[in-house]
Amino acid sequence: RLDRASFVDGTVRGPDGAPLGDVLVEASERGSKGECEQTRTAADGSFFLGGLGSRPTYVMVRPKGLLAPDWQLVELAPGQGTHLDFTVGRGRIVRGVVRAADSRAPIAGALVSTSWTMVDAVTTAADGSYEFRGFGDGLLFVRADGYAEEVQQVVAKEDPLVVDFALARGDEVTGRVVDPAGRGIAGAYVAAAADQRVRSGLQHTDWRPAVVAADGRFRIRGLDRTARDGNDTQPWRTWQLLVRAPLHGTRVLALPVRQSSPGD
Repeated sequence: RLDRASFVDGTVRGPDGAPLGDVLVEASERGSKGECEQTRTAADGSFFLGGLGSRPTYVMVRPKGLLAPDWQLVELAPGQGTHLDFTVGRGRIVRGVVRAADSRAPIAGALVSTSWTMVDAVTTAADGSYEFRGFGDGLLFVRADGYAEEVQQVVAKEDPLVVDFALARGDEVTGRVVDPAGRGIAGAYVAAAADQRVRSGLQHTDWRPAVVAADGRFRIRGLDRTARDGNDTQPWRTWQLLVRAPLHGTRVLALPVRQSSPGD
């Protein structure tokens, strides 16, 4: 038995009260695993999200380069709608440079975000520089291929802010997915995952998928051993390796299975 769909409509306005067009708006049921309905605002700032279930639902606005407003939790009834208005803040500007901790060389293509999901990330230029607009307070996450993720708790109130990062080389895991006869399996899926709980009480899972070659070989780079919570670090972080393949079973292994030595 299916209930009639619910909906949410509303408007999104900028810091000066003017309507904001082409802004991403999402609705996600409380307790969901990331599934959401999405739309973008029209030129007059209006939006409509239909096809929603009659459950407590978060509505989120994600403006590019501006400070996102707080999520709104709504109780939806079958076949009925809720109207919401959002005002987007200007936020602050954060600038800086991302470098390698050992060589001090700039890192191009690193992602800088206020979210561990990198949903609003900006990318560093060839000289390692970045500019993030719409920052409020809290954490900045940086991720680059081959390096351990870095997190900084930003407490300064200046505008613009200057926040530089020095990334350490991360651990690397390599291997091969084979069938019972030892033949490489094409189309296998391999990912490293680690749970982390931060001081706010929230828990998230870092998920690092691998590229698996036709002969089943894979490599995942940039795994960090320390659990990070703002500027604090804790001495060990447990990664697990998930391996799946069509028509085969699933394996989960605790890392490291074997510590490699130089030259392996």
